[in-house]
Amino acid sequence: MLRYSTMLLAGVLSAPAMWGAFVTGSVDPLDALIRFLITVPVAAVLLAIPRAVFRKYEPDRSIHAVVMAHAERVDLELQGKGAGDGASTRSGQSTAD
Repeated sequence: MLRYSTMLLAGVLSAPAMWGAFVTGSVDPLDALIRFLITVPVAAVLLAIPRAVFRKYEPDRSIHAVVMAHAERVDLELQGKGAGDGASTRSGQSTAD
């Protein structure tokens, strides 16, 4: 996977060869393009080193995930319906005996 930062750094590193090839004419354009192709993996390695170092200090988002729970009381509905029949307990037994 090529990133824009890798291509930009490769362009900066091969800029003197490109300048010599396309502006002053002191370097063959094919040689300048080959130098650019060589600098692409070099730039990728140079950018991968700090990326790997800073990845160690990135917070782990899987540990800090927030889980939302929804609690709803259902015994409130039972109190209104069973008020005339006698109150019911948690176990479901009637206290009106």
